[in-house]
Amino acid sequence: MDKQSISIPNPPNVSCGVGVGFKQQMVSSLGAVYQEMRNPRKSTKEKILKIRELVAAEKVDEANKLKKELRAFCMSGEFRERNTAGLIEHSGRLQIDLDKLGTPEEIQAIKQKLQRDPHIEAIFRSPSGTGLKAGLRIPKAADAEEHLQSFLAAEHYFKKKYELTIDPQCKDLCRMCFMSDDPDAYFNPDALVLDVEKWKPTPSPENRIKPQNRRKAPPPVQDHPYAQKVLDSACEKIKTAPAGQRHKTRRDEARLVGGYVGAGHLQEAEAECHLLEAARSNTDDPKGAKQTILDGLKHGIASPLNPPQKTQSDNSQQAVVNQSQTPNSDSELYLFNEHGTARWKETHNGRILVRLSNFTAQIVEELEFDDGEQTKLHFRIEAESGDHRFPEVVVPAEQFNSLSFVQKTYGSRAQILPPTTTSKDHLSHAIQVRGGEVQRTRVYTHTGWREIDGEPAYLSSLGALDLNNVEVRLEEGSDPKLNKYSLPSTSTPEEVRSGIVAS
Repeated sequence: MDKQSISIPNPPNVSCGVGVGFKQQMVSSLGAVYQEMRNPRKSTKEKILKIRELVAAEKVDEANKLKKELRAFCMSGEFRERNTAGLIEHSGRLQIDLDKLGTPEEIQAIKQKLQRDPHIEAIFRSPSGTGLKAGLRIPKAADAEEHLQSFLAAEHYFKKKYELTIDPQCKDLCRMCFMSDDPDAYFNPDALVLDVEKWKPTPSPENRIKPQNRRKAPPPVQDHPYAQKVLDSACEKIKTAPAGQRHKTRRDEARLVGGYVGAGHLQEAEAECHLLEAARSNTDDPKGAKQTILDGLKHGIASPLNPPQKTQSDNSQQAVVNQSQTPNSDSELYLFNEHGTARWKETHNGRILVRLSNFTAQIVEELEFDDGEQTKLHFRIEAESGDHRFPEVVVPAEQFNSLSFVQKTYGSRAQILPPTTTSKDHLSHAIQVRGGEVQRTRVYTHTGWREIDGEPAYLSSLGALDLNNVEVRLEEGSDPKLNKYSLPSTSTPEEVRSGIVAS
């Protein structure tokens, strides 16, 4: 087959994005994505080369961090948003991840064997170079449950026929596949659809949470928008949890999501997939992280939760809440949902919700801007209202309580509800509470020599020479024009020698 041309009959559309956050989401033909696998963009090639060098040097954490910046696509279909509820049309493909296959020679041997499989449409090296990724033809799925049945059949098929274990996260309908670079990638436009009924395993699959400890069978699942937002929020918190808070965050968020699974507002398999993927992206102990998620889900399923029910319209300032409804896990004081931010208030008639705003916000990072003479604390804040995400804003700490940045940055779409003074006081506190324990980063806003962690370092707009993880933002300093001055933060021995000779 011509390596420069890939022709798939009626190629389906798939969603594409950038990085682990799936930013700049767009739609592309799967054939075009496959073609790019053989001849990726220059920036992708450079990143993958660096990733493979880091893996070879056993710098796995650095490699994983860089991998999360690659372009990616959802092999199984086109999505309005990268979640189960956002599925527009299934592609009839299942992503297959085969990890840690051994030496390059062993990987190549497995690749050649799989190329003869009639159901495999594509197979190529993973970005790290230590495994393989493949596209398997399966029946088009209407939802996550049908997709899961195809995964279980494929898992059984690969185990029986090749004695290979597929990464269980591939059961996720919206599983993300990072772009790779493999000039010898194999493609078969005539691949056949796997017979799911033939290969579906008869025993109860081990990769699903067993319901033996539940007192009764769960209610029929009907995905609820509020529960879906809880799941998305939980995954984001797990992905960004700082060291020292990761275990607690996984446990608490998995329990919260489990509550909505137990009440029939979320698919159990989907929730498990998303939570495990989030946990694996932010851990040094994948096995322990997985166990925490599974235990948390099991605990939550046993204590079902229902979305909050309001007795008045969404536009009202106060709403009476069912007494059995527990507050959002972020805090016992506040509730955050698609309608905005509210605080819990005890009255003689019971607990009520007092709405504070029509948006939610949180501090995601504390930044210490250091100009060499003094440091000034700033907060990096993210906010959203319903499906609308506001632009990120960095606010000086001394200006935070006034909330003046709300109207200035978010415009009239963001509303702080009356009574204004009281609402502002509560809302600023709610934003702080929602952020939890926030990572603090020192950001240097000047050039020249500094002592950093006991080491002398020279700062330019690209960072500190020969020191990693040093953040420099000269545009935030007293002279933004300094941002034009840059020196490479790392140098090879050859670059050092040539620089000395040039000098």
